[in-house]
Formats: sequence, C-alpha cells, structure tokens
Amino acid sequence: MNPLSINTLEVDTYLVGADGLVRSNTRFSIDKYSVQESFKYPDLSKINTESVSKALTGESGILQTLNYNGLEVLSAYKPVMIFDQKWPIITETSVDHKCMRILFLFFCWSF
Repeated sequence: MNPLSINTLEVDTYLVGADGLVRSNTRFSIDKYSVQESFKYPDLSKINTESVSKALTGESGILQTLNYNGLEVLSAYKPVMIFDQKWPIITETSVDHKCMRILFLFFCWSF
C-alpha cells in the first residue's frame, strides 16, 4: 500500500448544512454522523463545532479545535455555495500526527 494514501492519513472531510446536519457521511462516526442518521435523528446528529460556525459566517481557515466527537484536531473549514445555500465543508485530521500537519495543509489548500 502507498504510505501516503488517503486511507492512512486519518483525514475526515464532510459537508454540513446550515441546520448543522451532515450532507455527506463522516468517516469516523458513520453510526451517528451520516446523512441517513442526520435526518432520522436530527436532534442527536447536529454538528455544532467552531469550524462549522465560522464557515457559516463566511470565514475560511485552519484551526486547532475539538471535532464532532470531542477529539482535538486540525480543522480546515470553508463555506461553499450549493443551490443558493451556504454550507460548510470541513476537513480534519488528528493533531497527534506531526508529519500529517504538513500533508494536511498541502491537501487542504491545493484544491
């Protein structure tokens, strides 16, 4: 396996609606934060993190914060317009992997 493949990087990228419900499945908590679970149990599946809040106000950036599971991550966030709606796109990786920080920045800002 390629040591730089996306599967080994512990990166999670997901899209969130203005209502805080995911519009794509998360990678690490699909049992709670998936499209299906979001609409089945909306009160239990909202993602209200700092990154989501900032992207909803139109901000873009990278910060060290807690993710939807309460774990410390590096989080890149940006609002995207989809069907005249502003939705946050979030990409996160664990802060425990020092070499991943450099790769994380490269991946986030190269698209």
